[in-house]
Amino acid sequence: MNTAQSAVAGIAVETETPPLQERLGTHPSLRPTLDSRAILAGSAEAVIVHHGETYRLRETRQGKLILTK
Repeated sequence: MNTAQSAVAGIAVETETPPLQERLGTHPSLRPTLDSRAILAGSAEAVIVHHGETYRLRETRQGKLILTK
C-alpha cells in the first residue's frame, strides 16, 4: 500500500491508499463483463484454461452456471 499525508485541523495524518487495481476492482462498471451466451457459444458447456489448469463451465437445465475443475 502507498501512504499519503494530509493535514486535518493542522495535524499531519498518514493514511494508506490502496493500489489502483484494488480501487478499480471494487466498482462493478470497471470490471470486464462477459455474457454467458458468448462464452458458451450455444453449447451447454465450455472449457476454460486458467494458469494451465482446465475448468469446465456448464449450464444446468435450470439455467444456472456451474464451474468445476
